[in-house]
Amino acid sequence: KPWRHRHFARTTAGGDDRMPMICCPRCPHKKELHKSQRSSWSCILCRPNRRCSACSGSIVGRKEAWSCKLCGYIACELCAATSIDAAMKSVPGPRSVAATKRPACRYGAMCYNSATDHVARFAHPGDRDFRYGSITLGKGQRADLRTLWDIFCYFDPEESGHMFKDAFMLAAQEVASLSQEYVDVGVAWSEARGSDHGQVSFVRFAIWCAGVGLRLPVGLDTIAGSRRCCRFTSAEGRICGCQDCTASAANSDERCRCGHRSHLHRSEAAQQTLQMQLLTSRPAHWMPSGIGLVRMTDAAVLSQLQFLLDATHLETDNWTRDRGCALHGVNRCANDCIFANRARVPTGYRLVAAWRNQNPALWARYSLMRATIGQQCSKKPCTPVNVESSLPAFDTLDSTNLARNINEFRLFHGSSHNACKDICENNFSLSLAGSGATWKVPGSSAGTSLYGPGFFL
Repeated sequence: KPWRHRHFARTTAGGDDRMPMICCPRCPHKKELHKSQRSSWSCILCRPNRRCSACSGSIVGRKEAWSCKLCGYIACELCAATSIDAAMKSVPGPRSVAATKRPACRYGAMCYNSATDHVARFAHPGDRDFRYGSITLGKGQRADLRTLWDIFCYFDPEESGHMFKDAFMLAAQEVASLSQEYVDVGVAWSEARGSDHGQVSFVRFAIWCAGVGLRLPVGLDTIAGSRRCCRFTSAEGRICGCQDCTASAANSDERCRCGHRSHLHRSEAAQQTLQMQLLTSRPAHWMPSGIGLVRMTDAAVLSQLQFLLDATHLETDNWTRDRGCALHGVNRCANDCIFANRARVPTGYRLVAAWRNQNPALWARYSLMRATIGQQCSKKPCTPVNVESSLPAFDTLDSTNLARNINEFRLFHGSSHNACKDICENNFSLSLAGSGATWKVPGSSAGTSLYGPGFFL
């Protein structure tokens, strides 16, 4: 039943389940598919020896594919996600994605041609449409992908920040062709923990690539304010001497004053492999010889932390069900008894001691995820949200500046001493959600989190 495909699971303003008004990406007459033409799109799983009209990939092994009986257009699941779904979201009317495809420049990232007509005609790495299914490649031509971030973006045509299985498997094949070690593509999805989460983020993708021996630069600036040197190298081996990317008002295609694309400008951190980032990702204010939990002794920082506790403490209406019953404790009586005999809530907190978690591996993963979100917000800025724990004077606490452009906050997490130590060593685990001090059915080790599934900070 093709109408159960996830890209058509939408409703119109009237509330029924009609298919929205979309056009076939190829039909010359651009005829809209109305309710009476539902059969124009059909599942062709029974015809596997076909190739996708968008990417020329074989339909074999794909979960679903779609075809238009009016013109014979065929789309694999991934291309349907980018072309058909994009047409469904278009306002006021659908637009053909296939008609806007540009051929990829054969010189790739090292293209030296800055002519306006060339830039408009050909797609280059770093362009927003330089993605799988959105460009055309010549015979024998491959997409010029020089960093892990390039590969991830190329196979994330919807710019979702995640890769689902079909897209990830295509990326895994690309990684296998670039790696100097053998890559078992068949188990790649599970190795990247895609089977656990249903998708793969850039951080998990980068870790998987490092695990299979791919030694490409990460391609993301994990240190704010770093100089982005130009990485352009001419055919004769001449290297550009630009030491930092400076935008030129005369260029509309995001070029530096040196004449090369901003995409080619990367900091030393972005030019490192993931293995090197893990070794060198240490903030300057960390104690040089300290690994793990390091006790903080700076009186000024401890005073700021006490002020943070005082300023963010909610003095009224601060009882929640997980506080338990004053008579029976936590999870030892019915809800009626809990609400009738609420346990007392502290009126304030006094800081006794504080430790900084100096875990280079976790910090490197966090920095990489923060840089990923920063890239996404640079294209679609997020709405600023003010959280009291992250406003001045807490925005520069412990010599670390928060990235306000991506709504980076400082938050508290309450747990036991042993659980906090485990989090500092191994990070949070969603599998433990509901196992804390929340309400549980008698005899159960886990319950329903107070405000729903997830982490509570």
